Amino acid sequence: MVTTATGVTTTEYVPDAAFNRASRTVTTASGSVTTTYAYDPGNRLSSVDSQPVDWNDFGETVTDHRGWDIDRAADGAEVALVDAAGIPAYGFTRGPGGEAIEVEESASGDTRSFLWGPSEADFPVSILDETGTDHLYVAAEGMVLGRVEGGALVPMAQDGLGSVVLDGVDLLPEPGAFGETPAPASAERRVYALLESLPGTSYHLPRRRLYDSDTGRFASADPIGLLGGDNRFGLDPPQWTLTRKVTAHPAPDPSLYPGPSYSIPNCRNLAASSGKSDRATTHSSAPRLRRSKGPAIRSRRRALETA
Repeated sequence: MVTTATGVTTTEYVPDAAFNRASRTVTTASGSVTTTYAYDPGNRLSSVDSQPVDWNDFGETVTDHRGWDIDRAADGAEVALVDAAGIPAYGFTRGPGGEAIEVEESASGDTRSFLWGPSEADFPVSILDETGTDHLYVAAEGMVLGRVEGGALVPMAQDGLGSVVLDGVDLLPEPGAFGETPAPASAERRVYALLESLPGTSYHLPRRRLYDSDTGRFASADPIGLLGGDNRFGLDPPQWTLTRKVTAHPAPDPSLYPGPSYSIPNCRNLAASSGKSDRATTHSSAPRLRRSKGPAIRSRRRALETA
């Protein structure tokens, strides 16, 4: 069991034998709420509090436990989020390598564009936000030091697990072990593990695969298979695998992490990987689906898993 505390709220995560999250208990002054999670033999999340999760044969979520649809291009890349009422929430444009290069909020039409460097970085070189402001990130040795906006440097700092704790003059609250705590209202949306948050949802947008902070899981399997860790869909257990890099890392100091029974694997699976599936990889021409709720794409060519 792992316990995290933020203010007056305490969250306890209990993993199963496969290091999947079996339950989460959130305790506040008004009481406790426990959420339970179930998995199929393929290590895919099958339900949350008995609400089913629908997957396709390629290891990709089609409908989540809240009834949201994830629409995909022919190669499996996520191109849209559609809410439980059938209303499009977000559309995504992908680059040639599968990286997210633009996100559009469907209701407002606001777009945010991302410029990625040639390396497998966890965060983009720059972002053009919905107001037309360009954010140019300044980094050293994989850590963000600040961003340049309008010619001025806005200092930033990350904690040891990669989340932003300083944005300009503002000290930011801890986003929680899996990022469940919503990011504060600010121009910077990449607070938890440098992942782009999608306001109004629990989803975050890494370089490639969608990540759901409510479940601590990705919406598809790691394209590099078991090279990204034993768990191809989720963050391996809570706090002790939150190394948020795509390259290999030395194992963290075991004394920093609770639980004598847990190993500390190298984790490469949070920000998606440099490995590519053998699906077709033309992303930029993928249509953004704008439709009423209906059956998601069920059949397409693929071999996403390389393990």
